Amino acid sequence: MKKMDRLAEVKTIYAQLSKAEKELLHAQLKGFEEIGVRGYEHIYKVLIEIDRNPRASRKEILSSADVSSMTTGEFNALILRMKGYLLEHLHLDVNIERPGVYNNRFRTEVSNGKKIDQARILMDRGINGQGRKLLEEVVSRSEKYELFDQMTAALKLLGFSYSTEKGLRTYKRYEGYIKEAKAKRDAYDRATEIYAALRMNEARAGAGPDDTDYEKTAEELEKISKNFGLLYPSYLALTLKTENHSRRSEFRKAENACIKLTETIRAQAAAAQSEQRLSIALLKLAEIQLQLRKFEATEQTLNELRKILKRNSFESYLVNKYNCLVHFYSGNIELLNVELPKILKSKYTLRLPYASVLFHFYLGVNQFISGNYKGSLKILSDETDIDQSVDTDTAIGQNLFLFMSAAELIGNGEAEVSEQAEKALKNLETIYETATLRKRDKIIIRLMKRIKSQEFDFKKTAGLVKDSIKRLDNADPELRWEPISYEIVPIDRWFKSKSSGRKLKLKVPPAPKPEKK
Repeated sequence: MKKMDRLAEVKTIYAQLSKAEKELLHAQLKGFEEIGVRGYEHIYKVLIEIDRNPRASRKEILSSADVSSMTTGEFNALILRMKGYLLEHLHLDVNIERPGVYNNRFRTEVSNGKKIDQARILMDRGINGQGRKLLEEVVSRSEKYELFDQMTAALKLLGFSYSTEKGLRTYKRYEGYIKEAKAKRDAYDRATEIYAALRMNEARAGAGPDDTDYEKTAEELEKISKNFGLLYPSYLALTLKTENHSRRSEFRKAENACIKLTETIRAQAAAAQSEQRLSIALLKLAEIQLQLRKFEATEQTLNELRKILKRNSFESYLVNKYNCLVHFYSGNIELLNVELPKILKSKYTLRLPYASVLFHFYLGVNQFISGNYKGSLKILSDETDIDQSVDTDTAIGQNLFLFMSAAELIGNGEAEVSEQAEKALKNLETIYETATLRKRDKIIIRLMKRIKSQEFDFKKTAGLVKDSIKRLDNADPELRWEPISYEIVPIDRWFKSKSSGRKLKLKVPPAPKPEKK
């Protein structure tokens, strides 16, 4: 095994400390130095040097951190001690309990581990009463958070402590508690194993699990939850139900399962309490509600998400994305004129190309819907070059709406309009040839090519593409309109309005019906 560079290890750990953790660490080290505790001043000086120059070599640190008189062995010992001290620092209650850093279950697990160790020390010194009190706290909190290994360990120590004082009856009672805790632990482990097995099956090449596999696994998880009074298996079962119903387009059932899932995470199951889990569940609920065209409910879910998400995170990007879609489909065009420029100025959007491109695309679509085709052409023409950092859906949308903007302006005789139409169509053809697309995407791209080949004569084109337009009005998952997609304006409706000469009405297609079994 390759020998690890201990200085590199220390640098890696130290670099991952938050600002608050570093400030506390420095204050502690300076405090030790002030009260005359020897040895810590060298640790402090080395860390300050690493702060000043994170890439500093061993030689540079030795010369700059006032430890140049140390031998190689002494410096290695110092680095080893630093590593141990940093790891202890991560374990401090004040760092573990910092809001928003760790979830409740993990904090409880760390706290329980410390209390078990503290109880052992106290009881070894004959302080049984206080030791038992700590262990009883561990048992209570372990049961709440379904930490059955720690619960079993605490019960064993409690039983042993009473065995010498209260005789066989008390010890036997604790044996019963231990047996029950072990049964729950085994059931909990069984639940995680069958859930993991399904996920592993998903990851395999080939067919993977079918609907029956999801249903059977969910049923088995619910049975475990009911028989042993466990809440985490219920959380896993509801996760699977939400996914399976969504996949089958059973969105009302999916919504009900997902609402139960969020309720479980929030209140019923301490073992599943986690802002990360709640944010994932709420994002899924927002997606389902978009599929059901429940735009007010979607907005409420997104507002709830904002309360728990960190700003400038990927999840906040998704919230902004879904919120824009809600406004598009609700007809809140003026509101988007205010909101989109704000989103485009946010740190996350400015830092990441895919976010910037998406919201510029939405800005262009908003101009298109408003009837400002020159405005949409100008915005979209700057963002349509194919970029590996931009997802296929957004790339199609950029070029499609650029082509549509040009189609609205093509009779004005401006050379730039024709050039942008050519550019957009060329990009769409490249995407058609290189990307994995739904049948709907392919039909839409072929439709744009046909419009161009007929020199933007929509009435003439309509007679040639009747079957294609009819196929776009279809419930098949490969053909149906999707609300979470580039197709903010349903393309078949736009084409019909152009070929008939009627004004485009932005009416959202109805929610899909569940698949037949």
